[in-house]
Amino acid sequence: MENLIIKLRLPSWQNAKIADAGKRIKRDNPETKLQAIPFKYCEETRHFLFTYLFYIKDTQPNNHSSKTKMIEKIHKTDEEWKKLLGPERYIAMRENGTEPAFKNAYWNNEEAGIYHCAACDLPLFHSEDKFNSHTGWPSFTQPIAADHVELHKDCSLPDPCRTAVSCARCESHLGHVFDDGPEPTGERFCMNSIALNFEKI
Repeated sequence: MENLIIKLRLPSWQNAKIADAGKRIKRDNPETKLQAIPFKYCEETRHFLFTYLFYIKDTQPNNHSSKTKMIEKIHKTDEEWKKLLGPERYIAMRENGTEPAFKNAYWNNEEAGIYHCAACDLPLFHSEDKFNSHTGWPSFTQPIAADHVELHKDCSLPDPCRTAVSCARCESHLGHVFDDGPEPTGERFCMNSIALNFEKI
């Protein structure tokens, strides 16, 4: 198991800072791993902003993380997805749709539990990371594990481009992530309730 020990958000051209931070961490933790996730595109500098995650191995159990092995992809035809998801979920999850704000299942859900992908049941978010963003959609400061979601540049609307979030297993659309969230991450994963199934704990 690996624990996140530091998180940086820098443009890709500041590689020297990333390398310096990595060297300092590796002095005490030689097996440190770095994961770079594209966050959004900056028009002014014409560079991508990356979220850099440094992980170290941890022998202690981490109840907050479900990362145990590599995520195996699930592939289905459009007809199979339509049959599995139904019309509303298919539009939201396979055609990048957005459900109405404040008129969805989980925007104000305060129960303890795990939010799973509605298409493939992969655990995605923990209730401990949920917060009231006053947007009308369920919002989280981080996913349950970094490799359980994938980020993509989304320019389907007029400027600015956004960062779309999809399930790492089935590649279904979940919502978008923004950089106006609370501490400790500063991120707001704004999700569609219809893309999630909630499991109480």
